[in-house]
Amino acid sequence: MVSCNDFLNVQPSDFISAEQLFSTQKGANTALTGVYNELNNSNLYGRYMINELDAMSNDLCWSAATSPSGIPCWAHSPADKQVMDIWAQLYVGIDRANVFLDNIDKVPNVTDANRQSMTAQAKFLRALFYYNLVQNWGAVPLKLTETLSPEDIHIPVSSAEVVFNAIHADLDSAIKYLPNRLEYTALEQSSRPSKTTAMALQARVYLRQAGVPFNIAPQDSYTQAAKFAGDVIASGIHSLNPSFKQVFVNLITDKYDNVYNENLMEVEFAYNDIYTNVAGFPSIGAPLKYNGVDIVLSGAANRTTRKLFKLYETNDSTVVSGTKTNHYPVAKDERRDWTIQNYILSGSNYGAAQTKPISYTGYKLDTSNPLNDAANVYYRDNLNEVTVQPGRYVGKWRRDYEATTTLTGYGSPCNFPLIRYSEVLLIFAEADVMAKNLVTNEALSAINQVRVRAKASSIAPNDSRAIDPALFILELRDERARELFGEGHRRHDLIRWGILNETFTNLPMDDGTISAWGRSIQGTKFLLLPYPERETSKNNAMKGIQNPGW
Repeated sequence: MVSCNDFLNVQPSDFISAEQLFSTQKGANTALTGVYNELNNSNLYGRYMINELDAMSNDLCWSAATSPSGIPCWAHSPADKQVMDIWAQLYVGIDRANVFLDNIDKVPNVTDANRQSMTAQAKFLRALFYYNLVQNWGAVPLKLTETLSPEDIHIPVSSAEVVFNAIHADLDSAIKYLPNRLEYTALEQSSRPSKTTAMALQARVYLRQAGVPFNIAPQDSYTQAAKFAGDVIASGIHSLNPSFKQVFVNLITDKYDNVYNENLMEVEFAYNDIYTNVAGFPSIGAPLKYNGVDIVLSGAANRTTRKLFKLYETNDSTVVSGTKTNHYPVAKDERRDWTIQNYILSGSNYGAAQTKPISYTGYKLDTSNPLNDAANVYYRDNLNEVTVQPGRYVGKWRRDYEATTTLTGYGSPCNFPLIRYSEVLLIFAEADVMAKNLVTNEALSAINQVRVRAKASSIAPNDSRAIDPALFILELRDERARELFGEGHRRHDLIRWGILNETFTNLPMDDGTISAWGRSIQGTKFLLLPYPERETSKNNAMKGIQNPGW
């Protein structure tokens, strides 16, 4: 006789236990790869955590819906699917890292150097996952061991400061044991964290905790941010690619830059027809229109704002005011016409809502529709052409450069730049000035390196922005918008600077594009995302708690 238990105790034939997985170095490598794989999930760097959350800013607006709904329109709730899925996916990554860290010491025949390197990589990734949790939700459950039973899910939140400290501890260990960049193979140098990658993330974390709503020991945090960013600069390993455009062409064409090493680390994507396994970022670089029809190629929904367009330095002083007769100022700053689309499409291979693989020869300027009509080209307003051409998309990721000849509407093999050297320079400039209340020569040099690469004017030593720390910081805020637009930073920048409310209060007069879909974002409610309903209903230790305003 066979009992029920005999059936219930049978494991699936493809089940691999942790004991089996960590019995060989090959298995350990597979487990570590599993931690990395969470980065390119569509809920994280594949799309939602970067794309939709970044639309909650003043340089992007969301135009995929006829009425406000969801995160991009500030119309989310604890029951919002993206709120729940981003949270859950980050914890999947954390648990995978915990499984690895709890078992790596059991693997036989691994050199100390390899074990230390693999452990450091897992700690870097866990720190990155927790950083994204704490900056979006604040106090969150802090779990540093693998989940072994259903009871392990009932974990109370730890304060933001405690979570930040855990992140710092992981990154300190990563900095100590990660290889130097050149110790990796050429193919690994951009896809795995090195010592300087961990230093750069440490600098970013300290900069974030210094600001709103955390305000954790601001003076010391700014000092630490400047210190770690300064260490990256002093290493001499990284520099700016002379061409801003080429940074993104390299990403699109799957070319690693091991000369300038501007990308300290990239999130890897490979060509795949399955949307969740490919990069979502080219989706916001979709074309403007074809034959008067709004193109939804790659799910494009984020449009740039006129405010962003006007931030870039031009070769004339004409003010763009929003009428159809505007002169179209020529950009001196080369970033503008690469960051913001300056083209429209012509051709016969396009239709609305492309979702199947297509072949095409690339973008072409439509000379029958001149680009000197500023109201048509770069922002949305109430003129008649709004239904034809409702504004520019992000131009950083352009599909005609892709190495593959078979394209899908919802994905691309384009890698995502997790940390760029230009960000490190701007972190240093900001943190150094904030820590010292003084514009140092080093801070001025850092911001000028970013500006000069873009062919924008450098800030002269006798310029008021080089003398007054407050004016310098105002300029730096604009510089981060110009340089890092579309890379997932702006919403968090506005929050940490304490200017989120005033920015959106003033946005209608600055830009005819959007006013957070008419939503009021005053007060503290939108400084953090709401705890997901799914978590507060299942985690007994979180029942009855919620972030302020939710």
